[in-house]
Amino acid sequence: MEYYYEYFKEQLEKYINAGKIRPEGNVVIYPFGKQGMTVKQILNWQYGIKEAFICDNGFSKINPQIKSLDYLAQINTSKYCFLITSDHLGYWDEIRDNLRKYVAEENILDLFSCKPLTYHEPRIASLEIASREIYHKKIAGAVAEAGVYRGDFSAYINQFFYDRKLYLFDTFEGFHANDIEVEKEKSFSLRKEGFFGDTSIDIVLSKMTFRDNVIIKKGFFPETTEGIQEKFCFVNLDMDLYQPIKAGLEYFYPRLCGGGYIFIHDCNIGHPNYKGAREALLEFTEKMGIGYVLLPDNATAVLAKGM
Repeated sequence: MEYYYEYFKEQLEKYINAGKIRPEGNVVIYPFGKQGMTVKQILNWQYGIKEAFICDNGFSKINPQIKSLDYLAQINTSKYCFLITSDHLGYWDEIRDNLRKYVAEENILDLFSCKPLTYHEPRIASLEIASREIYHKKIAGAVAEAGVYRGDFSAYINQFFYDRKLYLFDTFEGFHANDIEVEKEKSFSLRKEGFFGDTSIDIVLSKMTFRDNVIIKKGFFPETTEGIQEKFCFVNLDMDLYQPIKAGLEYFYPRLCGGGYIFIHDCNIGHPNYKGAREALLEFTEKMGIGYVLLPDNATAVLAKGM
């Protein structure tokens, strides 16, 4: 808790100096876990400020001096400053949404400026941030991955887009002969037909948290898109090779909702095995007059479509 102690002390001093936390005790601590206890100690011992009261549904059941959230409906909450003291990821939204049922935004001070990320690997973290943006902006649409292999990244898409249909496109038999032929003609890759064939639909589905949302499209892309009537908010293209990446961009970008994202893997400069992926990206973005950014995983390009 040493990091939190110093962090809370810095944040509280800022609010005290700004006059938002006052010496007469206008502050309410919410909730009251270990972090809430640390905030109380700093206010009481370092600054001599006594909290007005503590609010926590759980602890209110065993300590009558701690108030439940229902208590807030009985008082004038505008007289107080409510300090949110928890960064628990599992309850992040619940903690804040419950408080806002009773307290106006101008009376809330959140000691944590943004929701922490679940993962820190650049590509996965970027997917998580993209999903938050999409949900925050209430962007509709399904999600998709083309080039699934064994479903590792698909599982994260399924996790973060928990209520969206997830289309998974793959041969599930490795690289297709048609695509390998193009690679050879353009000197993009020395990969062979069937590479990445050590997978199966069962392997992929076993990794899905929300399995009922998954729609498997097995076969040669883009033939497997036939009959799909969808708009998409997020797509990951990880087919590695020039022709399927080109086909993926041509198919998905027109069907991408405003505010949506397409991730394209293996687009870093000088990739020794998949030069075609970057070439397909460059050709498409130049043709469409759009830009892209590269993630710090040194492999993934991102297209964002305007609202």
